[in-house]
Amino acid sequence: MSRLLAARPEGTAGWLLLAFLVLLHGALWWIELYPEPRGLNGDEVTYWQRAQGSLENEAFASLWPPFYDRFLGSLGHPILVRIVQWLLLLGTVPLMLSLGRSLGLGPRARFAAAFFLVAYPPLVAFSLYFWPEVLHLFLWLLALWCLLVRLPDAVASGGSWRPALPWSALAGLALGIALSTKSLLLLFVPVLLGSLLVLPAAIDRRARLILLLVAGTTLLVAHGPALRASHRATGSWISGGSGAFNLWVGLEDDSRRSLEGSIVWDELQRWRASGETWEARQEATWVRIRGRLAERGWLGLLREQLTKQPFRFFDHQTYLSAQLPGGALASGTRGYARVPGALAGGLRGLSAGLYGTLLIMAWAGFVLRPPWEQSRPFLRTAWWILTLFVAYHAALFLGLHIKSRYRLQMLPVLALYSAVAWDFIESRGQASRIRWVLSAAGAAGLCFLAFGGALTS
Repeated sequence: MSRLLAARPEGTAGWLLLAFLVLLHGALWWIELYPEPRGLNGDEVTYWQRAQGSLENEAFASLWPPFYDRFLGSLGHPILVRIVQWLLLLGTVPLMLSLGRSLGLGPRARFAAAFFLVAYPPLVAFSLYFWPEVLHLFLWLLALWCLLVRLPDAVASGGSWRPALPWSALAGLALGIALSTKSLLLLFVPVLLGSLLVLPAAIDRRARLILLLVAGTTLLVAHGPALRASHRATGSWISGGSGAFNLWVGLEDDSRRSLEGSIVWDELQRWRASGETWEARQEATWVRIRGRLAERGWLGLLREQLTKQPFRFFDHQTYLSAQLPGGALASGTRGYARVPGALAGGLRGLSAGLYGTLLIMAWAGFVLRPPWEQSRPFLRTAWWILTLFVAYHAALFLGLHIKSRYRLQMLPVLALYSAVAWDFIESRGQASRIRWVLSAAGAAGLCFLAFGGALTS
């Protein structure tokens, strides 16, 4: 605890940051509920209907893992859901501080990384929405914390691998529930659990395999109910069957902005009408995908995706800004009701400014102190895992349908890399001219992708 408190700013700066957070969170709570509750958008409606048992078309149930609507249903009241998710967001702060310390970051740098998660308005707003992003983010961070902090610490303090068993099981439990909430981590889990074989360097390979077995078994036990529910809905042992659908929509998207020109609803109706069962709909979707591939060819399809997907992936427009008055998701009964213009403009500006700063600093952190130059084997492996996590998402969404909320799971990694740049600057680190050039060029490119979509659409 003392190590965590050591990262906290003191004096006037600390009080100013606390006042800023109180004002920001209070403003987002206020516009969420007053003068009337925000109108729900998109999948929020489906999640809430499923939680209340009032979803008329259960064909939709096969597209999403089942845990989040059960999470909503167990809490029952919308206010209670918001409170619990908001507390989960606050719970990411000690996890980030501890991760930062384990990854070799200085006190102020790791505080900055943790502070970003509770100061970035779109992420705070998501703790008040009926989407699974904040729950999934907390579970992912918890698993990462178990693997990169608690396992090595337990082995180092106890001199044996046995004290690490509970943390291995907790990592598996967190990953299992995370996969039952969103299936995005599915292909990355083997990489993450495989890290157990190399990260706890103080224990032998047999012990590492035991820890891996415990984590994997716990993951399967935690994820088992979701697999059984999906099997009943689709006949397949999967956790939500949206992969083919999202790939098709990703190929069909033509806007470079993630929340404008949406074709999802029309394609969803087409998907529903394409067959009587999930298997029939899947086959019809894959037929369309194979047809598109035969028509355009691999290179042609790749060229098309590269001209739009990076813009959608990094687009600065968020669900918060889009639901404010005048936004793409604020028409009719959707979005926020009667937000003062000054507050809406302030939230938009703050969100865009923090996001742009995050991209610039994260890229600089990667270029100035890349994973392969970390001094200790543990740090090299840990930073490689974080780097591969970002690369995994970038590769995944080169094909799949992408919206800005799918990027929220990467924010902790980007914040940690931003903290690397903070540490480098604070310590007055030295870098070659080519690295500074690469930092500037990469930052300019990322900012163009984030803010240039509207100009190039």
